[in-house]
Amino acid sequence: MKKFTIFLVFAVFVSATSCMKSMIKMTTSKVAMANKVLLHKNPKVGDYAVLASKQANSRTTLKVIAVSSDSVTVLYKIEGSGTAMDEIEFEAVTDFEGNVKKVDTIDKAKNNERLPGKIAKPGDWEYMEWVKLTEEQIAAAKLPEKVIAKAGTFTYEIEGFKMTVLGMDTYMIYLVNKNVKFLQIAAYSLSNGRVTLISELAEQGNKK
Repeated sequence: MKKFTIFLVFAVFVSATSCMKSMIKMTTSKVAMANKVLLHKNPKVGDYAVLASKQANSRTTLKVIAVSSDSVTVLYKIEGSGTAMDEIEFEAVTDFEGNVKKVDTIDKAKNNERLPGKIAKPGDWEYMEWVKLTEEQIAAAKLPEKVIAKAGTFTYEIEGFKMTVLGMDTYMIYLVNKNVKFLQIAAYSLSNGRVTLISELAEQGNKK
């Protein structure tokens, strides 16, 4: 969720000035990357999911590009945000539980220049900590009985993660379905009593 949620949220609020583009590229090369990817069972090369954000008018694609005996490599990219995020891809190596072991940032505008990334650890504000959401938090989100998205209609289970941003706890509510690539069918943020829909599943499947 997701995963790399920080970059999806970041893209919602950023304009596409040349100064801001430089700032984003500098930030993405230095900031810690989220430590968790919501990963489905038995991942295969070509598995992908596209998450649509109405706020940012963008699409985030997660795709499995390599699988070994003990790791999965996931390519992550944003398109249509109108920011420098459209020129950057992230390549994460995870275990089969989705725990990120290695991250590279790839700058498509610089002949796919690759820079090593930092993985968030406890204490970093990008660190995603699994939590059990309270009944009050779930009720506040006013979640639908089923998610009706562009990719179809889905039942779901709830996964919760906590991120601490500028000293304030932000909870990420992921609606997941084990039959969906990368599990996620919708994501909400819950912060200071405010619930915001971050993304919904637009497309998923396998394309090699």
